[in-house]
Amino acid sequence: RPAACGAQSNPVDTPQSIYAANPDDPWNRIFYSLFTRRVEARLSSDFPEGAPFGDLDGMRHLQVSTRLIERFEMGDRAIDPLYPSFINLKGAKQVLEEPRYSLLVAALSDAEKESTPRSAVARALMQSDLWAAFDILYRMDDPRAAEDSTLRHVRVLLVKLAQLIQKTALTEAEIEALPNNYEATATRFAIANFFEASSGWLEMQWFPQREHDTAADFRRFTRVFIKPSRPSQRTQKFLESLLKAEDPSMILDGVALVTQLLLIDSRGEIVPSALTSEVQVRLFNHDGNTSRIASVQVFEVSRKEFVNRPESGGLLEEGEHASFYLPSAGNDYQFASPVFAVNMNSPGLTGPPVLVSLQTRCGFCHGPDLTGVRTFSIVHPPHAPSVKLLRPASYTEADEDIARKRNRNDWKILRQYFDGRSFPAANP
Repeated sequence: RPAACGAQSNPVDTPQSIYAANPDDPWNRIFYSLFTRRVEARLSSDFPEGAPFGDLDGMRHLQVSTRLIERFEMGDRAIDPLYPSFINLKGAKQVLEEPRYSLLVAALSDAEKESTPRSAVARALMQSDLWAAFDILYRMDDPRAAEDSTLRHVRVLLVKLAQLIQKTALTEAEIEALPNNYEATATRFAIANFFEASSGWLEMQWFPQREHDTAADFRRFTRVFIKPSRPSQRTQKFLESLLKAEDPSMILDGVALVTQLLLIDSRGEIVPSALTSEVQVRLFNHDGNTSRIASVQVFEVSRKEFVNRPESGGLLEEGEHASFYLPSAGNDYQFASPVFAVNMNSPGLTGPPVLVSLQTRCGFCHGPDLTGVRTFSIVHPPHAPSVKLLRPASYTEADEDIARKRNRNDWKILRQYFDGRSFPAANP
């Protein structure tokens, strides 16, 4: 990877060779329009070169540069397109304006007409990005909030995205044959294969709905794995003990989060896949009555790596010196999202995204010592469900997310296209 956060030194603001060697390939041009951005951001004090620093409103423990820096982001990592799109739709609006609108329309049209064969992995990755773009633009299909020209551009893009989503769809058999790229990554980086019973890791679930999945509009599903410090013959009793533990990390050697892709097959059905887009692993050491972090590892998919070297698994490790954008809403995993400015004089306003170190980003959700286990860090509601042990070979979390997605309007509208009905022109 060229540099942290997919940024390039000495960047050339043109399509890159992601899906094919020729930068002018239609799929490379689509990727460029959806992902490549120049971003104005602030550096946190994790990076001395950002000095001078000042307080970030509402976060006195975090110092940020008083000046803005410009970054060129290729976007080839585990993120959604059209960023930022969580707090505001500034990223989506860029492709509704010239020249990006015409560039994207032309690239989608060329891809729809082409007869070039694409690998199953490439089609799956491209469809995932097209699906995300469809859902994000669907939020803007509102005659009450959009100008006529904007609304017209939204609807043209929704149709073209739907057409290419359908063209890239894999058969059920092709999806089942997709590689488990995490297994290749585990071998490559000598880390635990969470899906193997002999690894000592357990997949578990307390509440079925997860914030990560909600943030992705249920196009991805996350799986939580834990590693007990001591093997237990009474697994269910151990899982329940996590609810009562003041500090669950004290009885765990590690926690991991694995994010995998849902896909739309050639029948127009949502199905789980074995393709992993991101892995987060934290390992703990125990010292008396406290636990401390032993290591943090993050692996993110590179489409270029996966398409060109499928045997590698396509997951690249982000080093300890990598930079990340601060998640601005506690669970906002969109790329380069603005940060809330919680100044009493400007409530609700947002500021530029902030670049932080891996440890600072993890600490934003898991505490300064990185030992917090968010699954169990909530106030226990009445009649809370039991903690479940899941079978790694099954897709329990995926099945629940698929059921939620099927009830959403963005999916119902997209599915109408697969059924051959006329494509709806407006967001109900």
